[in-house]
Amino acid sequence: MTLQDKTYIVTGASSGIGKATCIKLASEGASIILVGRNEETLRQALADMTQQAGQTHYTQCCDLALPETIAPAMQQIKNAVQRPVDGLVYCAGIGGVIQLRNTKPETLHARMSVNFYSFLEYIRQLAGSKQKNQEMRIIALSSLASTTHSQYFSAYAASKAAVESAVRTLSAELMRKNIYIFSIRAAFVASPMTLCLNAFTEGGFDQHLRETGKQPMGLLSTDHTSDFIHYLLSSPTAPYMTGTNIPIPAGTPC
Repeated sequence: MTLQDKTYIVTGASSGIGKATCIKLASEGASIILVGRNEETLRQALADMTQQAGQTHYTQCCDLALPETIAPAMQQIKNAVQRPVDGLVYCAGIGGVIQLRNTKPETLHARMSVNFYSFLEYIRQLAGSKQKNQEMRIIALSSLASTTHSQYFSAYAASKAAVESAVRTLSAELMRKNIYIFSIRAAFVASPMTLCLNAFTEGGFDQHLRETGKQPMGLLSTDHTSDFIHYLLSSPTAPYMTGTNIPIPAGTPC
């Protein structure tokens, strides 16, 4: 299935996996709605994307720590784009290592709001506005942290486990509406979110992962992940995988 004339919302679009996804999908002919918190970095991401005949890309500043802002943001998209939205790639997220003594209720709430609550609200809004016979595909970025036992990741892991549970349980309900939903359970990716982990390891986090065997193939690149996203959006067989959490373990036992 070609992505020509398709329109996708990508959250977390200004950096990391989100930006790589925007660049990948635009190169395949899709129009992208780039969602992020910082207008300047969104404009830079937009400048790095290709624009072919028939494509129009948009940027939207939105704070996903506030799920209640998503409904008006979706109305803005509807007014600006004037075409059906074919899917969502939810790359926005808050990570970071936190010891238990610092894992306060507000810490948990911040991660759940961005990583899970807003994801669910996007789905609700998209499902409610979808045209009857239109196919839609939704992808969320999860993490191997949801199933492993790495210390200091409890808040982040819990939010990603919630995402995966939602993908599984919503799939049957959404399938009746011709909406297919997936999550990608990625190992550690070379992105701004993992930069803080260099401070905890000698020689850098990538070297640490390889030498300890925790991720023998080292950090995934953002392009590795965006390639999987492209497959799930474009393949005619991908809908048969709806409701699944697809691992990219980079050699990590899972």
